[in-house]
Amino acid sequence: MDGQQIEVTLEDERTVAQVVAAINSWVVDNGMAIAALRVDDRELPLEQIGGHDSRPVDEIGEIHVETRPQWELILSHLELVSGFLQQWHAMLTSPTPDVESNLRLLLEEHRDLARHLQEHVELIFPGSGEAPLSTVYTVTGDPQQMLTPPDGTEPLVRELAALLTLLRQRIDEIRQPSREAAVSSGLIHGMLDEVRDVSILLQTGKDKEAMACVVRFTEVVEKLLRILPHLARTDQAFRQRVEDSAAHGALTEELNEPLRELLEAFHAQDSVSIGDLLEYEIVPRIEKLLALIPAETDG
Repeated sequence: MDGQQIEVTLEDERTVAQVVAAINSWVVDNGMAIAALRVDDRELPLEQIGGHDSRPVDEIGEIHVETRPQWELILSHLELVSGFLQQWHAMLTSPTPDVESNLRLLLEEHRDLARHLQEHVELIFPGSGEAPLSTVYTVTGDPQQMLTPPDGTEPLVRELAALLTLLRQRIDEIRQPSREAAVSSGLIHGMLDEVRDVSILLQTGKDKEAMACVVRFTEVVEKLLRILPHLARTDQAFRQRVEDSAAHGALTEELNEPLRELLEAFHAQDSVSIGDLLEYEIVPRIEKLLALIPAETDG
């Protein structure tokens, strides 16, 4: 693995597919991802990991595995999608005489993205759905429609700009976690008093205000939770505080269930449960978590 020989004890694995699947599971559990896979001298496509290679293990000599940190692969994917969309957006907003030929070259270079853009975007933003980006998904891959969509360029440019903003935010979370964590922490601090009053808003019939508060709060908390592994990777002092407190893992894991229960209670309009969850389960854990976040930002 990665140029070094490792010893693996087989348990119930009898086929190449079973061994590769077990190796992949071990790699993923250790925060890595398989970047290349070779069985003897045969390169295997990554989509076949754990697939249907039913050859007995004793028929092969070696399995070569190359790995990369998961965050590197995620960042590469984000930048690939963002780069494709940025070039497309630029062609629409600042067209040149050779724009059509340039677009065809772009599509040739990014065939997979052009054919499966919706799948790539939904991998980054699960549950995003088709409606917010319907024009983008409809015209991608057709050079003529990508430049002159049926409903005009304005809706398409608007959708692309919104998606690019979201992608840049995700890229910044990985590239500049200290700054993004400090900003998110500050936003959450500023919302805590309003969050504590959500049940009062519900009891006084201000449902829309309460819902808006809960949505904003959960979105920023989810963003912070995404950033924390990258912050621990880049900030040794933060990583040490986490290790010393032994709080990070427990707090982040314990937050997931109350947040899920909060959304369920809100949809059920259970103001008592909402108030209890926020006051006794979520806000105290959030405050402990915020105490670990460094105030300084990236320079």
